[in-house]
Amino acid sequence: MYGSPSSTPSSNFDSSSASQSNLLVDSETPGSSSTSPPSETASVPNSVTKERLVPDGKTSWLPFPPGSQKITEIIKKRYDKPYKKFGDVPLPTKKLWFKEWKSHFLIDDDDDEFFWRAFKYRTSKRFSQMMSDIREGVDTTHEWLIPAYKKVLERYWETDEKWKNIRKKARENRASLLGGSVHCGGSIPLSSTIERMKKQLGRTPTHEEVFKETHTLKSDKSKWVDKRSQDTHSYFPLEFEIFTNQHVGLRT
Repeated sequence: MYGSPSSTPSSNFDSSSASQSNLLVDSETPGSSSTSPPSETASVPNSVTKERLVPDGKTSWLPFPPGSQKITEIIKKRYDKPYKKFGDVPLPTKKLWFKEWKSHFLIDDDDDEFFWRAFKYRTSKRFSQMMSDIREGVDTTHEWLIPAYKKVLERYWETDEKWKNIRKKARENRASLLGGSVHCGGSIPLSSTIERMKKQLGRTPTHEEVFKETHTLKSDKSKWVDKRSQDTHSYFPLEFEIFTNQHVGLRT
């Protein structure tokens, strides 16, 4: 049954809506209608108050925060089984989540396929982050998570050797000196961070400013997330000066 056991499903997913959503279940691409008839959207904002989303790159949209926040809300509201990752969610359920998400925004019909792909990518990233926050004790309340489901997840995290090996390998890759420095942007695309900084600064931020914004702690912007980030920032002015001098020399 679709819907959270701890709450009554919204009117968007009554039997009428479920029968109409069958069009989404037969293929990987949902229907292209960007808006629903008035009878289906009684519980969501009308077209006057909906915010328009436009594609940004391959896996995101602008403005990013509203769509990302709505993904978090839907995961919490529709988490009706102890899914360990977004890949465990059945395809028909994913499409119902997408239909609900899309109903809150204005999206051009021609962009429907793009938003379906972007939604899957962003929901997968957000889902993983939410599971990580619970596992690492960052999210200590998670009232949306049924205790019985949490026990299933904890047992999986503690005993599944395949999952533990994958996690160990991922940690090693992140810590490798061959990789880039750690950044604190999470699932927020860099383009959205730059747009936010433009509004705050009243101008386009420099590369150095963007690097510092995404590689320092949110709680204390004077502290770097790791030593590599600090070292990279320290070397940047010198490397930039060398690069500039070399190119100036070539022009003269």
